[in-house]
Amino acid sequence: MDLLKTLRSKIEGLPEGDHQEGLIAVLLHIETAFQHLERGESSLEHSAFTDAVYRTNQAFEGTIKETYRVLTGKDASRITPYEIEQHLEKEGIFRNRVLAQFKNYRTEWRNPSAHNHKLDFESSEAVLAILSISAFAYLCIEEIYQRLSYLNAESDVSSSNTGDALEIHLNPMEAISDIIIQFWQKNILHSSNHERVLENEIIGALHGFISKIAPDIKVQTDTRLNNDDHLRADLLLETHGQQVVVEIRRGRSDTDEGYGLISLRRLLNIGGINNGILFHAPLERLDLQKRSIELPPSESHNHIILINSYK
Repeated sequence: MDLLKTLRSKIEGLPEGDHQEGLIAVLLHIETAFQHLERGESSLEHSAFTDAVYRTNQAFEGTIKETYRVLTGKDASRITPYEIEQHLEKEGIFRNRVLAQFKNYRTEWRNPSAHNHKLDFESSEAVLAILSISAFAYLCIEEIYQRLSYLNAESDVSSSNTGDALEIHLNPMEAISDIIIQFWQKNILHSSNHERVLENEIIGALHGFISKIAPDIKVQTDTRLNNDDHLRADLLLETHGQQVVVEIRRGRSDTDEGYGLISLRRLLNIGGINNGILFHAPLERLDLQKRSIELPPSESHNHIILINSYK
């Protein structure tokens, strides 16, 4: 995996804004860290490995500042990196998986090198620092995509002729399915290239769309349904006393639909939730249809709706 290429592609794909310049600077710091690593390995210049780690520290501080700016809507220029770190951790801005990477880099790399000027690092340590900050930056950019998609969707709905906010009088499953189809038809996404749209963008945009047209629906994203942090619902919606798990999938439906259903059924069973929707977002701008899924007798208490293009 070419980390630099992947990070560059993600940054270039973001909507324009103040965050973009800062994230480009983050990328340059990581690129320079790679260059220091290569210099140290080719010339046996030991200090180059320490230079690489100090560059990853710059990338770390830039990453948390731009993430703070987007996720909180506040200016990060007059707040110290330490204060940002404390705020992000205390307020639960980061989801657990991102927070784990955040704590790992801060504990293993940033703090020791920032507070001990006598430290130097070996080549293996420089490699680990570069990989750690690259993974952390990647996860933060995913968070940024989702947040910007949420804000853009809210803005698009507010300025469009969508109409008054909806009230859910129908069966919640049917109503939420119709909302998802309406969301897709209105193209509430910033990218004109539908094949490049990420699942995180769809999750964020759908969240923003629902918050405007159906504010009575409570929405949670990336929600843990039991004590296993790896089992999370893309969206958990609650309305009229009923909970609905929504899983988002991208790709070719003929190869991924089965895996999506397995994942959704597992989430319903471990979460003790009876209602689930698998939204298989097509790679093209296609009309959507919905259908109920036949389940085995052992899962007859569950109700699953599949939304797909059926091209």
